[in-house]
Order: sequence, then structure tokens, then C-alpha cells
Amino acid sequence: MVKLRRPQSTIGRSPYALRMTYPSKMTEENQRAIFREIQRWADNLPLPNVGAFTPYFIEYRPEDPQEVWDENLVEILQSTFTTDLMPLGTWLVYAALSPTEIPDGAVGLDASLWVNGLNTPGVAVSYESIGHMDGEAIRILDDVEIDFTAETFEITYKWYLPSINGGLMIAKPDSMNLVIIKAADDEITVEGSARYAFIVDDTVDGTLDVAPVESYLYVWAYRLSDGYNVPTSLEDITPA
Repeated sequence: MVKLRRPQSTIGRSPYALRMTYPSKMTEENQRAIFREIQRWADNLPLPNVGAFTPYFIEYRPEDPQEVWDENLVEILQSTFTTDLMPLGTWLVYAALSPTEIPDGAVGLDASLWVNGLNTPGVAVSYESIGHMDGEAIRILDDVEIDFTAETFEITYKWYLPSINGGLMIAKPDSMNLVIIKAADDEITVEGSARYAFIVDDTVDGTLDVAPVESYLYVWAYRLSDGYNVPTSLEDITPA
């Protein structure tokens, strides 16, 4: 039985590649012919319509602080520009979180910031901390009472860590990310929160506990590039 085999010259080549000029003898003229064909192919690549790209810019700066932030920049953009569309492409997103005043008795402060998108699921995390957020305080001598008549003395201890109140340092995480939007249901979310640590009872032990603290959020996003193959109901950039 005889099996028919494809010619070696066509194995692995697409129908378009078969139409290109690949002469076996590499002469100066043949090389020019190859580059002319490559240039013709490149000239036929799809390009967005001239003037179709809009470099959107949004800024989000709420006046009031919150304990927990969970914001969707897509919804913010839609309300800002009064549209139900979400321009596709690559977005440059910057976010910063700034805790408010440090509570009295705080021995530590930390803040976390997440910028999440299609290409940054849980990766774009920014975290900063000052002071002590875990572990235990140290025991120090608080007072000594001596009764010389009875020849007795009583020692009182307490648990201590240096307070961060009034310091020049504060945890202010920020994050700069490139986020891709490929479909109408894609989102760019920004989450953030801050906590402070304190000694539960400095007369009992050195156990630390944490509590939330309010913070301010600042975000801006700038559209850097367009997308291809976008349905016209979102944004018409189909080549003419």
C-alpha cells in the first residue's frame, strides 16, 4: 500500500505563507521581493480608525474617611461621564491610602491597598506598617513600695511598648499598576483598610490586639491604549 505524503516544501506553512515569495536562490533581487511582500502584509494589519481613541482620565478623591474601602472604578467612570460604556484597552491606575490620626495608646499601625483587574488578580498588593502589629509587649518595672519597718517590699510590673503617637512616621501605601480591560464586564477594583495595634491591659500581660482605623483614599486612572475587536455597542474602532 502506497501512502501519499505532502511535499516537503509545504509542511508547516499556512496558505498565506505558501503565497509568499520564498525563492531558493538568495539573490539581492529575491531578498528585495521578500521584504516587499512582508511590507505589503504589514500594511494590511488592522488599525483603529483615526480619531476613535479617547484618552479618558478619572480622579476619585472622597472627602470623608472610611474604615474599609471597596470601590469599582468602572462604576465611577460611568457615573463621571454619564455613560453605560467601559472603554477597553490598557489603563494606568494609581491609588494611595492615608490613615487618619493615630489613636491614643497605639503601638503599631499598618495599611493595605489592593488594585485588582483582569491581569492583576490579588497580585497588586501594597502594604506598609510602623511600630509593632503582632507579638507581645515587654515587661518592665513600674513601681517599688518598701516598708522599712516590716522589712518588706512590693514590686509592681507593667507591660510596655513605645507608643507611635506624635511620631513623624505613618503607614501610607500607594500602588501604580497597568490594568487591562478586555470586555464589558471586566472591572478595576480598589480595596483598602488600616488597623492599629494596642496593648489590651498593660497590668495583666503583654497581649496585643488590633482595631480598624479610618483612612482616606485617592485614586486616578488614565487610559493609555485602545483595544481591538471591540463590539460597536461598546466602542466602534473597527477599521474602515
